[in-house]
Amino acid sequence: MAPLYTASTKVAIAVLAAIFAVEVYQASKQPISAGEAHIYDRFVRPTTRQVLAQELPNRDVLYTLLERRSVGLFHVSPFSVRLPELLFGVLYLWLVWQLARLLLGTGLLFLVAVFLAGVLPLQWDCFARANGVGAALTLEVCAVWITIQYLKRN
Repeated sequence: MAPLYTASTKVAIAVLAAIFAVEVYQASKQPISAGEAHIYDRFVRPTTRQVLAQELPNRDVLYTLLERRSVGLFHVSPFSVRLPELLFGVLYLWLVWQLARLLLGTGLLFLVAVFLAGVLPLQWDCFARANGVGAALTLEVCAVWITIQYLKRN
C-alpha cells in the first residue's frame, strides 16, 4: 500500500504550519500600531449608523466587518483585532498548497514552490497586522486559483 503522504508533502505541511505559528505569535505579541488604532477608532468601535454617516469612505469594508465581529466575540485585544487577518493567512496558505499541488504535483518541486511562496515573500507581515492588506492578497490568490480551476476544466 502506498503511503498517504510523501516525504516532501510532510515537509511542506511542516513548513506551512511553522509559518502560521510564527504569524499567530507575531499577531498576539505585537502592540497595536497607530494605523490599526485609527481604523479601529474610525470604523470598528462606532455603531454602524455612525460609520455610515462619516464623510470618509472605508476602503476595507469586508475586513472591517470581520474585525467588528471578532472584537464583538472576543473583546478588544491585539489578537482579536488581528484574527480576521490570521484567518485570511490560513486561507492563503491553503491556496498556496493547492496551487503548488495543481501545477507541480507532490514532488521536490512542490516543496520548493511551497517554501518560496510561504517563506520568502515580504507580505507575511501583512497577515499579522490589522489593515486588510492580507485579505486583499488572499482574495487575489483565490482569484488566480479559481481561474486556473476554470481553465483546467475547459
